[in-house]
Amino acid sequence: MTVTLILSLIIMALTFLMILAAVAFIQSKKPFGSAPKDVQAAIADHDERFFGARIIGWIILAISLLSFLGAFIYTGWNGIQKGYSFWMFAARFVTMLYLYKAFDIVFWTGFYLQKHISINIISLKQRDVQASASLALTGSNSLLILYYFR
Repeated sequence: MTVTLILSLIIMALTFLMILAAVAFIQSKKPFGSAPKDVQAAIADHDERFFGARIIGWIILAISLLSFLGAFIYTGWNGIQKGYSFWMFAARFVTMLYLYKAFDIVFWTGFYLQKHISINIISLKQRDVQASASLALTGSNSLLILYYFR
C-alpha cells in the first residue's frame, strides 16, 4: 500500500512537470494537439523566453512522460515480485488511477483553473472558447461521480 501511495504522488508530481514544461518552456500549440479546436485557436505561439527554452521544455516533457510510464511499469513489477493475484493488481492500479483523478479534479480543476487569477484573465480575453464554460460542472460534480462509481 505504501508503494502505491508513493507512486501515486510521483505521478501527480510528474503531471505538474508536464504542464509546467508545456506552458512555461515550450509555449507552442504542439503539446496541446488533443485540445478542442476552439481552445487550440485561442492558444497563441510565443517567442522563446531565453535561448534553448523549448529544447529544455521538450526534454522535461519527455522525461516526465517516460517516468509516468515507468511508475506504472514499476507498480506491475513490484506486484509480480510480491506475488499479487489479478484482483490485487486491479485494486492497486485502480487505487492509483482514482488518486490521480481526485488530484486532477481537486488541484487542477478546483484550485488552479477556478481559483487562480490567471483563469479570470484568460476567460475575460477569450470569451468565445466553449471549453471554459463547463469548468463549473467538472469540479464538485466529478468528485461525487468518482465517489459513487468506485
